[in-house]
Amino acid sequence: MKSDKDCNYTNGKVNYYCIIQRLFKYSGCLNISDNNLTIFDIISNQNAHEKCSYTTICFPDPIALSGLIITLIGIVLGFIIIINRQLFTAPRKNNKFIVITLIIINVGAAFLIFTAQWYELFISISTATLLLIVAIFLGEYLGGSERKWKILLFAMCGGFVFTGFILVVLWLILKTTGLQVAFMVCWCGATFIVMTFTKYYLEKCHEREQISTLYSVFVLVYENIILVIALLFSLNAVIDCHS
Repeated sequence: MKSDKDCNYTNGKVNYYCIIQRLFKYSGCLNISDNNLTIFDIISNQNAHEKCSYTTICFPDPIALSGLIITLIGIVLGFIIIINRQLFTAPRKNNKFIVITLIIINVGAAFLIFTAQWYELFISISTATLLLIVAIFLGEYLGGSERKWKILLFAMCGGFVFTGFILVVLWLILKTTGLQVAFMVCWCGATFIVMTFTKYYLEKCHEREQISTLYSVFVLVYENIILVIALLFSLNAVIDCHS
């Protein structure tokens, strides 16, 4: 099993994903009253006789930290774009907002994945791209399928989201790797189903009003980036943090 040092630093880089997990895992043991400790000191259990001992980790890479913040901002803005029908069409102000959001989420994701290992990045991007292609083909079939199949997929997506929420709560309480991987799998499953619905959704919207090409491209890029990030966190939790 890797030590804290091995987990925090891999090939000379701060493993930010692993640090995020450890901060969640030991957030209840932080002691900032000790003059010799900082808020970034983490308490880990050493043995049954000594509940806590202190292990210092370095401040996360500012590039990765900036990437996390920027990506979250981009995800929120992207969600607003997707649910706001006024942004479906192609007025210049709408296109500007979409382009700015695209830049934000891509820059944030680029900074965030900078700390990922090459094999995690390769697996995540390859898997996400493959799932995107499969989702597009399934979307073609979905357009002509019966209503019951659409309802079934929608229910499955809701099931993934609900199960993922429950698993997140349990993970915050029990702090186990299995639960973390499980809720990330639920996140990926829900995202894949949403990607499958995307073409059908865009076609239905296009029947009612003209949808800009930029908006359609944005939706696909937005979903793919979310899937890549979820896969990265899942792989990192299994490979780097607990291998």
